[in-house]
Amino acid sequence: MSRLGFAVAISALGTAIVVPGARTAQTASLPDVAIAKTDAGTTVADGGGLIEIAARRTTVVTIEPRVGRPIEREPEFLRKAPSYRRAIEMDRDQRWAEAAGQYQQALIEIGAAVRFAPTPLLEQAAFKIDAERRRSRTLAQTEGAESGSEPTPGPTRGKPATAGGPAPMPALDRARLLRSKLMAVRSATGLVPAALVTETLVALGQALRQSNPRPDPTGSVPNVGAPSRPQPRGGDPEIRLLLCATRAVGGDRTGARLEQAHVSQSDRFDPTRALALAACQAALGYNDQALASLAVVVSRLGPSPRFLPGQSRELQSANDWDPFRDDPRFERLFR
Repeated sequence: MSRLGFAVAISALGTAIVVPGARTAQTASLPDVAIAKTDAGTTVADGGGLIEIAARRTTVVTIEPRVGRPIEREPEFLRKAPSYRRAIEMDRDQRWAEAAGQYQQALIEIGAAVRFAPTPLLEQAAFKIDAERRRSRTLAQTEGAESGSEPTPGPTRGKPATAGGPAPMPALDRARLLRSKLMAVRSATGLVPAALVTETLVALGQALRQSNPRPDPTGSVPNVGAPSRPQPRGGDPEIRLLLCATRAVGGDRTGARLEQAHVSQSDRFDPTRALALAACQAALGYNDQALASLAVVVSRLGPSPRFLPGQSRELQSANDWDPFRDDPRFERLFR
């Protein structure tokens, strides 16, 4: 296989089996943000590195995402809350109701540990578990509302809401929840589930279409007299940036950059979109830029809400920032 062919084969996260046809050893470049491991024991952790492919032998190259140091991988976390890993597996399979139950059990486990031997790590773990529990429960309830029935175990796709039933969740809100679940599964397992990536992209695509509706073919103008805000040509910039972050996490860096290209410079520098921009930049591996955008988000919280245990703590615990969580600049943002 040629050097170019090898690079294409391993560009997505997963496993590639490479059988070089040449008589001499070959080298191949790696994806920008990935860890590559071969069956021969070679490991390359830095993006853009080279890996040796021996001549006339099959080499298995496993590509893993660079997830940094998420709290979910701390040994004390895993030891004190064993149900968390089972909950993550349920989330991976989009079994939201079952995941919420497992998170509840993990919360009981971590609560007992905090009560008898409180540590900052365990307190962070308790907050993280409860946040994931609430997200899974909301997704389960949303699917139940959209299908007009109680949530059932297993992945389900929403149906039109029944008359008189609860209103379905807006597509963008659901997409944000799904993307949070995707990042949590990625950080905890080191894997990127294709089904969850697809579901998140579908929800974001639906939100993008809703943000930029087509003109009514009958010529009628809805909401006459109401102030209208011109929509950008590429649709809602925030949704484009979330699409960028999702595609990059899924291994489609070219698609991620194309989504980012739909966002004008003025929209990128809009402080109200700094959070989505930071997620896009972090997913692409632009850590310095992501930290700068995240600083804008933190500064917008103001001097008092910034230190409350809710909004600021939830922002700090987001898995988007795991790749640079050990960076002193990240720590200073939340002091």
